[in-house]
This record gives sequence, structure tokens and C-alpha cells, in this order.
Amino acid sequence: MSLGTNISRLRAEKRLSQGDLAEVLEVSRQSVSKWETDSSVPDLDKLIKLSQLFGVTLDELVTGAEPQLKVETPPVMVSASMPGRKIAGIILFCMAFLAFLIPTGLGGSSSA
Repeated sequence: MSLGTNISRLRAEKRLSQGDLAEVLEVSRQSVSKWETDSSVPDLDKLIKLSQLFGVTLDELVTGAEPQLKVETPPVMVSASMPGRKIAGIILFCMAFLAFLIPTGLGGSSSA
């Protein structure tokens, strides 16, 4: 569907005339007519106002795409932090091992 067709359809759904829409957007009725016949394209600020007025996204307004269900996914733990945890675990393990070995080694050699 073209942008002009979408504007025309959405305007009709809101039961607005071209003049009513033009008044809300502070443009001429002829501008609205040109948009609807794809003779011209509204400026970005007018597209934003149109999407807000019609309650659609810019994508839906411009392409005529059906509204997408917005599915929120739960946050995922970043796997980049896992190598850091592995390294920290290895270091702690080595320190504990050395803490066990040093007293054992020193205690066994002082039997003289």
C-alpha cells in the first residue's frame, strides 16, 4: 500500500475530511490531497504528527504494515563475563592450594 493510500484510509477511519486533517496539521487542503494521490510526500514533522494522530507507527503509516505484537524477551546473561569468572575461580583455587602446600611443606622440613 502506498503512503497516500494509507493516509486516505486512516483519515477516513477517523472520519476526518481533507480540510479537517489539513487544519490539524496546519497545511492546505491541497497538500493533503497531493499526499493522498502520491503527488507529493509530507515532511518528516508532518509524518510524525500523522502517525500520532492516527495512532500508528511511522513504519505502519509509510509501508501499510500491520502492527506487530511487541514481545519482550527477558534479559539474557552476557556470556562474556563467564571467562572472567573462570579465571577468578582458577586463581582462587591455586591460592587455596598454595595456602595448603606452604604450611605442609614448611612443617615437614623442620624435624631437625
